[in-house]
Amino acid sequence: MPRVWLVVCALACVAALGACAAPTPTAVPPTVTATTTRTLTPSATPSVTATRTLPPTVTPTATLTPSPTPPPLSVSVALSPGALGQGETGLVTLTASRACTLTGTLDGRTIGFGTEDGRTHYAFIGVHALAPPGQQALTLVARSLDGAEMRFATTLSIEARPFEDEEITFTPQIETLLDPKYTQPELERMQAIYATLSAYRHWTESFVRPLGGVTTSHFGSRRLYAGRLNSYHSGLDIDGEEGDPVVAAAPGIVVLADSLHVRGNTVVVDHGWGVLTGYSHLHTIDVAEGDVVDAGQTVGTVGATGLVTGSHLHWELRVGGIAVDPRGWLTDAVVPASP
Repeated sequence: MPRVWLVVCALACVAALGACAAPTPTAVPPTVTATTTRTLTPSATPSVTATRTLPPTVTPTATLTPSPTPPPLSVSVALSPGALGQGETGLVTLTASRACTLTGTLDGRTIGFGTEDGRTHYAFIGVHALAPPGQQALTLVARSLDGAEMRFATTLSIEARPFEDEEITFTPQIETLLDPKYTQPELERMQAIYATLSAYRHWTESFVRPLGGVTTSHFGSRRLYAGRLNSYHSGLDIDGEEGDPVVAAAPGIVVLADSLHVRGNTVVVDHGWGVLTGYSHLHTIDVAEGDVVDAGQTVGTVGATGLVTGSHLHWELRVGGIAVDPRGWLTDAVVPASP
């Protein structure tokens, strides 16, 4: 590279002198062409790092399956029997197309429903022994879980029944038990117990008679106590000797086992769905509150405790708190189908 630079400079000087004086002929030396050979250092092959371009991440979107629209709420109602006598029991059966809750009233009184599958509901209706003959308003309301509602309104025909008249007298000592200071607190306590509405039905068959003796006083008889107190008989009086075993009429749970002023030694069994039985004037109580009993199991023995004139069993049956004739429960007429 420096050599080439010198030749070029000499030629330049000659050209400059020629511009100042005439040239003297000179043999022209042969032109020497300089050939430069440039050795190139090969450039290093750049290292290429392959970059992989990934497709954008796609967040999967869940495909939602729309919930099926529930079918419209439909309800069928059956009342058996269609007309009821004083002191009798009826059964309302309501079947819904899907799960729902039920409420209802009879003559302004709340009635309770029981169910075993959420779709078929049962309500036992007790007619008071003193209910006036005629029509009673029955209303029912069915509500599904999504808020759908159906209402029903009808009337229940109440028919008069023939009942006996009885006048009962007591010894002066026993008659003191008619004092309201004894009768009223006991009445309130028993009303609260008989209003029990438990969700589980313990029985699946007709009830059994708790004592085999003769019936000495029937349900519903109109009574005159001590010549001044008008009332009615809320159960059956069954004759028996002191110590005779008294059995539960159906399976259930003992909710009362206590000594009372008017009813004497008393046991009450809850059979579920607002149906309870009571056993009064017992000599002994052979069960405790909370005991689970079966049909035919001994709950006590016949006695003469409380407001009585002699040894016997007072057996009563309550439906929704209303005393009804127990004889109607000794058949399967009001027993719903087994689950």
